[in-house]
Amino acid sequence: MNDNDTETKNAPEKEISFRIGLDNNVRDNEIINVPQPLSDQFHRNGFIALPNILDKELVSALNNHLERILRGQYDRGRLPDKTPKILKGQLKEDGGTVGPLGFSGNFQNVKVLQIINVHKCNSLFREVETNPLLGQVVAKLAGWTTEGIRLVQDQIWAKPPNAAPLVFHRDSPYFMFDPPDIVTVWIALDDMDAELGPLEYVVGSHLWGDGRSGSASQFFQPNQGGKTLLYSAAEREGIPVKNLKIVSMEG
Repeated sequence: MNDNDTETKNAPEKEISFRIGLDNNVRDNEIINVPQPLSDQFHRNGFIALPNILDKELVSALNNHLERILRGQYDRGRLPDKTPKILKGQLKEDGGTVGPLGFSGNFQNVKVLQIINVHKCNSLFREVETNPLLGQVVAKLAGWTTEGIRLVQDQIWAKPPNAAPLVFHRDSPYFMFDPPDIVTVWIALDDMDAELGPLEYVVGSHLWGDGRSGSASQFFQPNQGGKTLLYSAAEREGIPVKNLKIVSMEG
C-alpha cells in the first residue's frame, strides 16, 4: 500500500451507498452514512440526486403495478385518495378498462394523470415508500434524527405526450404544517430524457421568502414552460431571471 492508497481510503465519502431491491430486505441495525459534504449540498441547494437507489427489477415491478393501479386494480383492499376518472368508452363488459384511467388516446388537450396516496391501495409502493433505509437518509439530511419522520402523502404523476408542464412550486404550503418542514423524495420510474419533461429544481430557491402569487388553478401552464410564477418569485427576491440556476433531473 502506498501513500496514494492511504489518501484514497481516508478520503471523505461523497455519496450515499445503499440499494433498495425487490425483496426489500433490510439487515437488522443497518446504518446508512450520510457524508457531510452531501448534507451541506442538500442544505445549500435545496436538493440532492441519488442515482440508482432502486434496482432494475424493482423499477420494472413498480411499473407493472402502476399499470394495474391505473386500471383500478388494487391489492390492499383500499382505494387511493384520488385517481384519474374513467373516460367514456374505456369500460369493458367485464368491468375492466381498455386503457389507463383518464387517458382516451386523444393527444389534444391532454391532462396529466394523478394518483394521491397510492400506498393505501398497493403493497409494493407502500414497501418502497416506508423503506427504513430511505427513511434514515431523509431523517439525517433534514436533521430529524431525534424526532424521526413519517410518510405524509405520496403522489404519482403520469404525463402522457403533449401534457402541460407543472409550474415551479414548493410543496410545503400545500400541507400547512407548523413548522413547515417537508422533504420530498422524487423517484423516476422511466429513463428521464429531456423530451419527457423531467423534474427541475431552482438552486437555492428553498431559501427564498414565502411571498407568492397564483393559485392551484394555475398548476399547469403550457406557456413559458411553467415558469411564470417562478419568474415572479425571483423578481420579489431581487434575482434577475438570467441568474437563475435550474437543474434538471434528466438521466
